[in-house]
Amino acid sequence: MRQRFRISELIALETAAQTDMFIKVLMGNLAVSTFIDLQRPDTIAAVNTLADLGYITTERATEILTTPPTALELYKGP
Repeated sequence: MRQRFRISELIALETAAQTDMFIKVLMGNLAVSTFIDLQRPDTIAAVNTLADLGYITTERATEILTTPPTALELYKGP
């Protein structure tokens, strides 16, 4: 999922995580996740919140959530 964000967006998020608990928790969740379901309501809400807070644009949120997963992003299972 982190690969879906541009470096400049990740820098902004990592910087914000130092003072914003929402961003800190979100980045922590990304760090430990092995799979992110782009259709889960909480995933959609989190990415849209990043747009609402101004870390990414609404267009980027849509792009992040709707770009089909690459082979590397697909869940492989246990």
